[in-house]
Amino acid sequence: MGSVHENLTKSISVYPNPATDKLAIDVDEKTFKPTTYSITNITGQELSKGSLTGHFVDVSIFPQGSYFITLTDAKGNSGVKMFINSKSPSPSGEELG
Repeated sequence: MGSVHENLTKSISVYPNPATDKLAIDVDEKTFKPTTYSITNITGQELSKGSLTGHFVDVSIFPQGSYFITLTDAKGNSGVKMFINSKSPSPSGEELG
């Protein structure tokens, strides 16, 4: 079973921080090759998850606030970074409860 590793967390960079529409993700792939992501709010509620198929994750649907993105590799090892979303969702965007 995998776990969160401080060294893996250090190998992750997310930007811009604060984000508005898309969060860019850079990872030192020599030490960590994440395949999935999960975004949670500061209370731990999971808001989004999926396969990490590129270097960007859409965060435009989230209200302004602080969030955590967890990246996980095929072995279940994870790294976590905090980011801030500084843009409110558009009026036509889906509201998250």
